[in-house]
Amino acid sequence: MDEAGSLGIPLEVALAVSSSEPEGQLSELRDWMAELRPAVCAWLVFPEHEPYTGGNPSEEIARLANRILKPNAPSIPLAVGTNTDFIFLKRTRLPLQWMDQVCITLNPQVHAFDLQSMVETLEVQPVVIESARRMAQGRPVRVSPITFRPRFNPYATGPQAQSTPGELPPQVDVRQASLFGAGWTLGSLRAMVAGGSESVTYYETTGWLGVMESEKGSPLPHLFPSVAGSVFPLYHVLADYGEFAGGQACALSAASPLIFSALALKRGEHTRYILANHTAESLTIELETDGETLDVWSLDATNAESGMRDPEGYRQKAGVPTRTQNGVALFHLQPYGLIRADHHPVRSTHFLLGFSRDAGVSS
Repeated sequence: MDEAGSLGIPLEVALAVSSSEPEGQLSELRDWMAELRPAVCAWLVFPEHEPYTGGNPSEEIARLANRILKPNAPSIPLAVGTNTDFIFLKRTRLPLQWMDQVCITLNPQVHAFDLQSMVETLEVQPVVIESARRMAQGRPVRVSPITFRPRFNPYATGPQAQSTPGELPPQVDVRQASLFGAGWTLGSLRAMVAGGSESVTYYETTGWLGVMESEKGSPLPHLFPSVAGSVFPLYHVLADYGEFAGGQACALSAASPLIFSALALKRGEHTRYILANHTAESLTIELETDGETLDVWSLDATNAESGMRDPEGYRQKAGVPTRTQNGVALFHLQPYGLIRADHHPVRSTHFLLGFSRDAGVSS
């Protein structure tokens, strides 16, 4: 709650409700919220235990949440769904009469763990959102959270196993702090826009599951190397997006979505393009635009460390003016690199044309 207050954003309150004492838990939450009075944007409620075979008590929990939480805050939407894999949502009938929205979670490592497989999941994310929307008969879809790995084992039949001392916990992925992780995050943001999600929550705030390292640094630096107090590269993707709060977002069509992702943001006359290379090779990407000049920032292996150690300094630097040729801008992305390109003003629609693996050669 303190972090939300510091960031100036409302809370998305998620409660995994015990089937043995649901009314007591929900009443305790109501009383706690009445005492502290934080700003809340949504309630998310789901059973503490979700059987894989379906038949969880979502309807009873949703009914109680409406009776207990709604009277004091009728304008705050109540989201009901799953706190684990999407298949769990499909195995239980949604209590449509008691819910305003449906909530789901996503992670790219349920079945495979290599980089290519993780990128391939980006094309599936809009499909999952649309499927959840259909199941909820058109109600908005809230995705919370998106993480790199499952947060727990939903198929376990007993207590969750503790991580072995000296090893990374199973929910931690070193790619959280990598350029690849930043590019994957951009691809996921694009997927959320394409799928029309109502809202999305990514990661945690600090630590090896967050967007920046803690002040103490990594507990296992030999396995999860990082710099205490620094940000991770994906911080800049979220910052690039957040600077256009209140604007519009457009999922740009990529010639090869498994190679790169691109997103356009617009607020007023200011347009921003964010592009990410998902591969270990350099790419040249073409963007059609009516602007004559774009201000361009790169984030790649040549400057990632400085951008992590001094994020404010990185973001305050002036972009490199880049002129278009016959209405087409060429962007050269380093392996797993990202580019932010700003144009002001803008007067028409923009879209991606193609890419080339050989820098300087367009297709």
